[in-house]
Amino acid sequence: MTSIEEIIDAKNYTLLFEQLDGNIADTLNSILSSNYNLIQKKSVVEQCTEHLIKSGLVKNIASACDILSHYSLYDHLNNQLHIQASDLYFNSDDLSSAANELTKLNFDLLESIDSKLDTYIKIVRLYLEVDDSISSESYLNKAATVIHTTTNKSLILSFKLSQARILDYKRDFIRSATIFQQLSYEADLDYEDRLSSLSAAIVTAILAPAGPKRSRILASLYRDERSRSTQHHIILEKVFLERILSADDIASFAEHLSAHQIAQISYTHNNVDEQGAKHTPTNVLERAMIEHNLLAASKIFDNITFTRLGALLNLSSYGAETIASTMIVQSRLEAYIDQVDAVIVFTPSHATHEGDLGGAAHVAAAQEDDRQFEAAYAPHTHGWDAQIKSVASLIEATAAKIEEKGPFHCVQLVCVLYFSIVRSVAWMTGSSERMLARTLTRDDIAAEIVINAHVVHAKEDVIHTEEEALKDEPSERHNAYFHIKTYLTVVA
Repeated sequence: MTSIEEIIDAKNYTLLFEQLDGNIADTLNSILSSNYNLIQKKSVVEQCTEHLIKSGLVKNIASACDILSHYSLYDHLNNQLHIQASDLYFNSDDLSSAANELTKLNFDLLESIDSKLDTYIKIVRLYLEVDDSISSESYLNKAATVIHTTTNKSLILSFKLSQARILDYKRDFIRSATIFQQLSYEADLDYEDRLSSLSAAIVTAILAPAGPKRSRILASLYRDERSRSTQHHIILEKVFLERILSADDIASFAEHLSAHQIAQISYTHNNVDEQGAKHTPTNVLERAMIEHNLLAASKIFDNITFTRLGALLNLSSYGAETIASTMIVQSRLEAYIDQVDAVIVFTPSHATHEGDLGGAAHVAAAQEDDRQFEAAYAPHTHGWDAQIKSVASLIEATAAKIEEKGPFHCVQLVCVLYFSIVRSVAWMTGSSERMLARTLTRDDIAAEIVINAHVVHAKEDVIHTEEEALKDEPSERHNAYFHIKTYLTVVA
């Protein structure tokens, strides 16, 4: 039998390749242990590597990689074999093996930073395709250390997409939705890809924990006209408007979700009460929908018992209390729990201003607090204030139109009518007429005109001088508001 050295000396590569295909391990080991110098050995091994790559036999390539991995001199050849093996695995839909082959590369020998980054991202995406988010996150972190060094837009977008998908797998839905939404505005992506990113942003936003952050991103997505083109627009609208979702709505939405988005999150054996109601949600989707419905219920009810709340959320009363208390502690639900009566009382937000704002800022903050408090705990007074502001705005609009088209005495008439309202409201609230007039108008000069107006309208049935206004009965002042508003609406 002809020895390897004789074949090499004769440069009979056809016979060499036949022996290589027959027994790759023995052939390579014989070459590597021969008496040739390193340059001669390297040349022969390169010939063998090219033959193995052309042959396309994964088994032979893998065997060659195992042998050459023990010799650092051949790392660049080993990289070529691993890349070829990865391509072959990818073409045969063995994505996990394709990713594993790329992880065996010597990344220090790659030509450039962009090549290294491209390989990292390719590994990440291959692992994500087989739902291996843990392995993919490891290589995403490596890519994150060099992403700032590239200006390649395609690589940057691929990195962001991989980052958003991994955050989705990690159930960090708020950050995932934010990145998906950013990608939906990228002009370098095709329209279909942008729409796909927008759809992914909607899904992850809906699955996010109910609370202020989720509400903000839902509002942004709902205002995006393109959302109407997605298959999730109907449920997005219901979630944004804080409507309670039915079982059919949830089931329809679940049909479009990935496996990890409906993955089990609870493995408790005793997860049901005596009536068969669950204590905790069992998957990601169910938890998100229960929290959303609880938040929606807080907009409808002032208070509700845990028994009724459990029936609404399809949970036991204990489960409803647990979910509610968690959301309250995390500042995602404005409410407090009365455990004696087994009731949850929903309370609207009451803004707090920490620190010394000083001056006008402090006054403005205090006034805003008062307005919010009044809206929450004195809704009728708040409604009355809103009506007064509406009439004041209507008067200003009417005065502007009359000044443009009519005589000056008509403007004085409007001022007298305005003064009647101001004096009437001041009497009922105990406020200063001057302060009230300035509150209701946007201009101090307009306020002074109202306060100093002492003219009489020609029609006797609506005559109101300053002195007569003081003599009016409270009930007459109260009714005057509605007559004046009707009159002003017609004039305007």
